[in-house]
Amino acid sequence: GFTDVEDAIVAIAHQVTAGFGGQVAQQRLQALAVLNERLFSGWQPQLAISPDVLRHSRESSPQAMRALYPGSFDPVTFGHLDLIQRASQLFDEVIVAVLRNPNKQPSFSLDERLEQLRSVTSHLPQVQVTSFEGLTVHFALEQDARVILRGLRALSDFEFELQLAHTNASLSDQVDTLFMATAVPHSFLSSSVVKEVARFGGDVQHLVPETVAIDLRRLFNRRVDVGGDR
Repeated sequence: GFTDVEDAIVAIAHQVTAGFGGQVAQQRLQALAVLNERLFSGWQPQLAISPDVLRHSRESSPQAMRALYPGSFDPVTFGHLDLIQRASQLFDEVIVAVLRNPNKQPSFSLDERLEQLRSVTSHLPQVQVTSFEGLTVHFALEQDARVILRGLRALSDFEFELQLAHTNASLSDQVDTLFMATAVPHSFLSSSVVKEVARFGGDVQHLVPETVAIDLRRLFNRRVDVGGDR
């Protein structure tokens, strides 16, 4: 294993130079260097590659570091919001994208989910909210996003997310996947759990933002009125 995170970053950089050639390797090393600078300010890795590659910063690179965070967000939870806030500190721009999936019947409409997300991220100027359909990696390329963000709550998430990341990598070598561990207080949290609690009358104010909690109460009260039971 590695003695510390710095050794791990050096190893990753060497793997990038060995596994990719020319422009692709340089693009990925630039992204790694910027993230390294933001996470470990003041530390510069010593690699057997041109130092000019690692000197690229936000000032010398005209392209902003843009990340895409896709999901159904049905509804957005404090777990989602925590990841968005942390990502906004790492990237110049974060695109939160709601997937329009015709094969699923969401609890909230697309417009409702977009409104919820815009409301709870209004204090983050570098975050934009939109929607998309089709392949995530294709949308990332359309948006010039070089990173797809995915949250990991537990080890059980990893196998599926790794398979998804490998699939996306096979479709384009211009987009990478970044896994972010969910904060411990939200490690059990999912949209499905929130809806189950709300459906049976439980308090969800510690699970979702206040505006979303109000929407959930309205949603399930409406269903009770119409259906006659829970």
